[in-house]
Amino acid sequence: MITKARHSQSGMALFMVMLAVGIATVLAIALLANSSVQSQVGSNMSQATRADLLSESGTNLAAYYLGHPNQAPASSMSGLKYWVGENEIKLGPPTFSTNTGTVSVTVSQQSGNTDAYNVTAVASAPPPGQSVCTIISQMQANYSGLFNAVSSNASLTLPSNCDIRGNVLVNGTLTVNNGASIDGTATAKAAGNNQGNIQGASGVGKNTILTVPAGSINIANASTVQDYRKYLYSSVPNVWRLINAPDLATVAPGYSVGFLNLVIPSLLNPGGVFVANQTVTLNNNATIIGTLIIQNGDLVVVGNNVSVTPNLSTLLGTDQQRYPAIIIMSGNLIMANDNATLNANGVVFIGGAIITDGQVHNSAQINVTGALVFGGNAASISSTAGKLKVIYDASRINCPHFNTQADTVTVTQWQQ
Repeated sequence: MITKARHSQSGMALFMVMLAVGIATVLAIALLANSSVQSQVGSNMSQATRADLLSESGTNLAAYYLGHPNQAPASSMSGLKYWVGENEIKLGPPTFSTNTGTVSVTVSQQSGNTDAYNVTAVASAPPPGQSVCTIISQMQANYSGLFNAVSSNASLTLPSNCDIRGNVLVNGTLTVNNGASIDGTATAKAAGNNQGNIQGASGVGKNTILTVPAGSINIANASTVQDYRKYLYSSVPNVWRLINAPDLATVAPGYSVGFLNLVIPSLLNPGGVFVANQTVTLNNNATIIGTLIIQNGDLVVVGNNVSVTPNLSTLLGTDQQRYPAIIIMSGNLIMANDNATLNANGVVFIGGAIITDGQVHNSAQINVTGALVFGGNAASISSTAGKLKVIYDASRINCPHFNTQADTVTVTQWQQ
């Protein structure tokens, strides 16, 4: 009897031990499963957060490229004036892992407003297709336009032979010599310290206001000025065709323009935009009805009664934009004769300076009716290049997006 009791107790103890082991095993499995679930939840949250941040980054990238189209990849412009987006963009430095996710961005213009855009950013974090975030937004690019008779990206001195009828804006120091005249607002801003410097103020007109602004000044330069070498034109309503502006040499052999080779628009170039890849010489009575773009080289004015007037005629159809008169991307405007006279009726952009051929030409004359923009870092006006008169005329400077860099890009709608 005693032996049976002992065996019974041993069996019960074994049963209790096995039960305890079973419960511990179940608890361990449950803990492991819970840990795995928590880990998966954490991973999913991390991937979702990554996708969210990627979609926001894609949207911000679109805003930057809309404001700075000259910085956008040329392959993603599709011949348009704005960035159209790109698929599966990998953001971050090259050292980033390739499995951090991608974002695809699509940009399109809104109907009826060329400065308003629809932007869609779709981000995907690895593994592909499991964590996706989409942001749909609308953006408005804001441009300041041309509101000054003379603008300069660098410090500028106005010699005594300057007569400016309108505002002057200088990103640096503005020096006005005795005899020079400004009838408008003179504004100067030093690049580094938000404090401009206007010297020789006694030379300005009686209606001139001198200001020193805070904040940035956005003036077109060689990398941000609109590329007019390609433009859209319509000979049939609502049917646009892309025009590649011809080389000036096709109508002016040797890039020398005189009375016998009048430069005018044609059916193949209805906007009248002409491009030169070397120095252009304008002789007596040279007349250009259109826009002269000098990519490389200078513009040399030798003759008198020289004129350049943008094409505003709708005889050959309708253009999508208005054009400037002259763009000298990086070269100079050179006055090379005592009797040299240039009449430019529109916007004139000079990447270099106004100089002479090394001789004194005090009787030369430059007349700009529209606006004059110095886009380079070494802007200057030679005191021996003759008289400079600039009359601000708003009717002749209707050139939307002349400066492609927007002042601001505003997000008007955001849906996530």
